[in-house]
This record gives sequence, structure tokens and C-alpha cells, in this order.
Amino acid sequence: MDIDDFFENKNRYHHNNRIPKYHDDNKNYHESHNYDSQFNWLKLLNKISNNKRLKHLLIFGLVLIIVIAIILIVVLLPVIMKVLNFLMENGIQGLIDYAKVFIDQILYGKK
Repeated sequence: MDIDDFFENKNRYHHNNRIPKYHDDNKNYHESHNYDSQFNWLKLLNKISNNKRLKHLLIFGLVLIIVIAIILIVVLLPVIMKVLNFLMENGIQGLIDYAKVFIDQILYGKK
């Protein structure tokens, strides 16, 4: 599936709304698309700037991702601070020892 499929008519490769024959239409389809070429970012940006719905969707998605990232940072900040304090007190060797004990408890149960 190519990015152009989102912007253009879905049935452009089908003649008279039929499924293309493998040897005829599929051959022409693959000849018309050069898969070795680089992706044209300018063409995509031009299509985005001309499509109002897509532009609003991208802005909404970007804002949503930023809000989720901020919420995760705020929620996980105490956990991050505990891990950093543990590292400052015990060092990396202490973290490795703690992980070893934790994995042993998971694999063999509490002893």
C-alpha cells in the first residue's frame, strides 16, 4: 500500500470495477511504480497542506501525543526519582544484585 492510496481514488487501478487480471493489469501497475526511488517528502507535504481534514487530524494527533507524554512523565516521576536514588546509593552493581534476586524470586518462588 502506497501513501498515495490515501489521497486518490481507491479504484484507479481497477477497470470497470473489476479485479485486475494478474498478467495484464498487475504488470502495468508494477511498471508504473518505481519502488527503487526515494520517497518524495515535498509531494506529501504539499498534499497535507492542501487537505484541511488531514491537517487537522495531524495537529490533533501531535497534541494528543504531547499530552500523553507529559502525563506519563508526571505519573512516573516518583518512580524515576526512586530508581535514581537507589542508583546513587548502591551503584550499578547494587541494581544488578537486586535484579538477580528479583528474577530468582520470579523463577523459583520465595524461599
